[in-house]
Amino acid sequence: MQRKPRSVLVTVLGLAQSPLGPAPSVVEVVTVQGEASSRASQDVWRRLTEHPAADFHPSWSADGAQILFDSERDGHWEVYLARADGREAKRLTRGSGPSDHPRWFPDGKRILFELELAGDTELHSMLADGSGLVRLTRQPGVDGAGFVSPDGARIAFLTNRGGDFELCTMQADGSDVRQLTDNTSDDFGQAWSPDGKTLAYMSEAHGNWEIELVAPDGTGRVRLTDDPAQDEEPQWSPDGKRIAFRSDREGDYDLFVMNADGSELDLLVDTELPEGEIQWSPDGKRLLFATGEMAAAELYLVGADGTGLRRLTENSARETAPCWSPDGRSIAFVSERDGNLELYTRPVTP
Repeated sequence: MQRKPRSVLVTVLGLAQSPLGPAPSVVEVVTVQGEASSRASQDVWRRLTEHPAADFHPSWSADGAQILFDSERDGHWEVYLARADGREAKRLTRGSGPSDHPRWFPDGKRILFELELAGDTELHSMLADGSGLVRLTRQPGVDGAGFVSPDGARIAFLTNRGGDFELCTMQADGSDVRQLTDNTSDDFGQAWSPDGKTLAYMSEAHGNWEIELVAPDGTGRVRLTDDPAQDEEPQWSPDGKRIAFRSDREGDYDLFVMNADGSELDLLVDTELPEGEIQWSPDGKRLLFATGEMAAAELYLVGADGTGLRRLTENSARETAPCWSPDGRSIAFVSERDGNLELYTRPVTP
């Protein structure tokens, strides 16, 4: 079995796992452009990459012209950049260890990624052409799951320097590191609010996963959920007024939304199956998510009010790791419909 790219984020489709998560079995990166169909036979998808090795973690550039991804085609994970149609794939990293989980800075000029060095995982940045490499963290253990603030000034990341995983922020150049949480349990799944003033995350400090908020300097921590069940994977709506998350408070994992202050909690989708990888559309009118058993997960769309549930994929393979194109007309995701991790595309209409 191929090693799944390391991830410090909450796993999708199931209970939260260790911060590094299990490496994904063979899966492919897929982009959806156009009308979502309920049958795989009707899918109008385009395969972007074709290689025996795994490709994973697609990330669109701000102008939608390019897609970042990581690939194992060179023997271990490296970061690649390709045109949105999959052509002209270029290897950007050539480290001595695995490089993965690439993400764009908002200005599209730099890329944040993880690099494993002598058993430690450290955050690095580089220019979009692969030059200008900067090491941002220098501590034993794991510093990963980096997310850049909307203004590009700070990076929120997770570290296990103290044993358990805690939430930290730092300047985009790696200076001014601030630890935001400090407890004997893990904190994961951080997400910046659209205005960059708040981070939502999930914490196990209360004995189960609950969703909390905190300012980038560590002040103003607020607990939003208080339920014996697991509340996980918070995602802000583009206007910052709502937070979507998944919870098993109804028995199975379902999709919920609530106001940013924790009020007006609503069950959005009840499928009696685990959901994960929740993504708001750029216009905030729809949510994209994965549901189903881990080995055969499928992708769905639903309106922000819970109406218009549509199944985007239907086959016996796993489809996961979705992300929206900036214009909201396409989504990129991972599928093993062709037997290994590859990139695909397909149009999605409103």
